[in-house]
Amino acid sequence: MGTANSINANFLGLVALWRVALLIFFLKRLAGLRLFPLIVVTLFPLVLITFTLMSLNLEKVVMNLMGGLNNPSPNDAAYMVVSTLGLLSVLLIVPVAGCYLSLVIYHQIYERLAEREDRA
Repeated sequence: MGTANSINANFLGLVALWRVALLIFFLKRLAGLRLFPLIVVTLFPLVLITFTLMSLNLEKVVMNLMGGLNNPSPNDAAYMVVSTLGLLSVLLIVPVAGCYLSLVIYHQIYERLAEREDRA
């Protein structure tokens, strides 16, 4: 049963990486974001979700539910990964949210200036 849990957890990690790769592809191709805005806009939802799970102390519940992990003792490594990501998200939530809001404000100002130049 431990092997099945390990394979399931690895597959969940692979699916998560695929989803992040699709998000990056979409943001780069369709939104036309450059490197810094791309990093900020990619990290913001990831950090926000992980921060919320850590704040509500649900990271272990989510890992157990999605990974089919019933026995927590052999899966302490997976819990440690989720806890580490949660700690990173707690540290990154304020700077990433600030950068995100700065980019939104910058984009709004840039759009207004572009509209004024088009009218002139």
